Amino acid sequence: MIVRCLSNRGSYLPETSLDPSGGIDDNTVFELAVDQRYVVYGLTVYLNHAWYYLCAGRGDTFPIWYPSPLFEVADGRLSAHWIFNYSLDPPRGVDHAVIAFPEWANDLSFYDRLTDGEEEAVLTFQRYKRLIDDEATLVQEGR
Repeated sequence: MIVRCLSNRGSYLPETSLDPSGGIDDNTVFELAVDQRYVVYGLTVYLNHAWYYLCAGRGDTFPIWYPSPLFEVADGRLSAHWIFNYSLDPPRGVDHAVIAFPEWANDLSFYDRLTDGEEEAVLTFQRYKRLIDDEATLVQEGR
């Protein structure tokens, strides 16, 4: 899946995507390049919108989530490596829907371990990142 950035500003978002307590308001500037295409490494739902997990910066060791209203879908084909999982996170009392590779989608703690730099999680993400990047390259080449 490939998306193209339409805006990198919180002021572009619908009110339903804003989360001032989470640091996303009208003044937020996301580290995204307008008109840039990004490969999506996972999806979730938050504040009634899809959020895309992207590696927007050079050398990103893990993807960061961004609200979908900042993008248009350039190619909506889902990765062959993705699965869907839904669960309730009882400690936080929130629904958790994820479309990503199995190790992530089936484990609520995977993303936290990845962002903490846990070696196994980092290696797993790097492996799937290469596979998903290869898929995206084929799409962009028209194959």
